[in-house]
Amino acid sequence: MKTVIYVNRVNLCGLYHHKPIRCVLDDENDFYYSSEFDFIVDEVGEVFSDGRVDFASVNRSDVEHWTNGVKAAMGMLNKWSRTKGQ
Repeated sequence: MKTVIYVNRVNLCGLYHHKPIRCVLDDENDFYYSSEFDFIVDEVGEVFSDGRVDFASVNRSDVEHWTNGVKAAMGMLNKWSRTKGQ
């Protein structure tokens, strides 16, 4: 049985996907991948690199909560940016 994790990514453009992405472990190359979304992640947890943040967990609900938090923060920043300077 393949090891499964769930992951999402955010950068300054926004979330990579609106829900967690299911990835499986590639034992030969030691990374997790999703062929459906052409997505690769190296490790579980929160990873900051190349102007983005990845969050991966074996628990889908952890990634759902993280994704919802990112959506909320981005919404607040969007609202704040529209009210500044008026």
